[in-house]
Amino acid sequence: MSKVGLATCFLDNYGACLQAYALSGVIASLGHECEILQYIEPQGYFEPTLVGRIKNTRLYNKIRSLSRSYKNAYLCEKVKRNSFVKFRKKHLNISKRKYRSVEELKEANKYYDAFVCGSDQIWNPSFYGGNNKAYFLHFAEKGKRKIAYAPSIGLDKIPEQYAEDFSRLVNNLDYLSVREASATRIVKELSGRDAVHVLDPTLLLDAEKWSSIVNEKRLIQKPYIFCYLFGNHDEYAVAIEHLRKVTGGLDVVIVPFQKKHLNMPYTKIYDAGPSEFLNLIKNAHYVLTDSFHATVFSILFSRPFFTLPRFKKDEKNSMNSRMYSLLDSVGAQDRLIDYAQFDSFSADGQIDYVAIHDKLNSLRQASLSYLEGALDGK
Repeated sequence: MSKVGLATCFLDNYGACLQAYALSGVIASLGHECEILQYIEPQGYFEPTLVGRIKNTRLYNKIRSLSRSYKNAYLCEKVKRNSFVKFRKKHLNISKRKYRSVEELKEANKYYDAFVCGSDQIWNPSFYGGNNKAYFLHFAEKGKRKIAYAPSIGLDKIPEQYAEDFSRLVNNLDYLSVREASATRIVKELSGRDAVHVLDPTLLLDAEKWSSIVNEKRLIQKPYIFCYLFGNHDEYAVAIEHLRKVTGGLDVVIVPFQKKHLNMPYTKIYDAGPSEFLNLIKNAHYVLTDSFHATVFSILFSRPFFTLPRFKKDEKNSMNSRMYSLLDSVGAQDRLIDYAQFDSFSADGQIDYVAIHDKLNSLRQASLSYLEGALDGK
């Protein structure tokens, strides 16, 4: 049994936390001890920056609380943050040692036999101000296995200023896989290497396994449409109201992400952690989302869902490719609703989940075989 250090995102984001839970758990199930490296990203995604710490002071928030909308948004984030803290403590095996830089991460070589980087958008240069070397395992010493499992680039193209560095970092990895089909093309073009196309870690677990961390009691008793939306688009309100109307006026339940969500006339859940997020999807009559992982869990729990494109076709940093790749891989392309259809899409279409889960099971076995072989050094 080897000891594996996992470099990944596990911040206050449902997809990030749940993929970290899945990947670390799968590595452990394959016979290895796995710890998530408590890497404190310099941009403050996990530990607040100076600006972030200032914004958390009593004085700052007392002044800002004069604005009712700000006060509501702040309180919403605060209660949700506590739910994430509880989830991490209960479900994630995170290293006690903190690492605040790639240089400090070199110390991790004393404690681990192999390293894995993945998943989520750890290779998206727009998230970390360029190629974050920690997420390419640049700190790992010679002789330590360096495995990439399903990192996402998120973009259709690596910006030119990062391309050369990306190629060099990718070529330092022993085992190379990516989450999107478009990423296999990017890696080949920039590095000359063939990357294996594998599933997001959340898809490596089936609905039964995910249900084990979901409270059996429904959070919402009445039938409802669950909405989880990242995009700050006014047009989304049109899609919500259309779906509510064609489903006979079902209640709409939303986990607020944008500030405008706080003013929407729907049932709002402020304190949902990752487990509650799963509960809301599992028990929904319909799911309407622009989230990659909300789409993933809708598929896993066999829920009727509609996915909205978060980015319009002409947006420069569009990350829609990961959604296209996911839906294409399981044959559910028709669940993506174009902007022009927001006020007219049909809620009557049936989803052939027998066929979808057959495809998913095949892809799951191939992805698990890749990961097992990489961990065993085959």
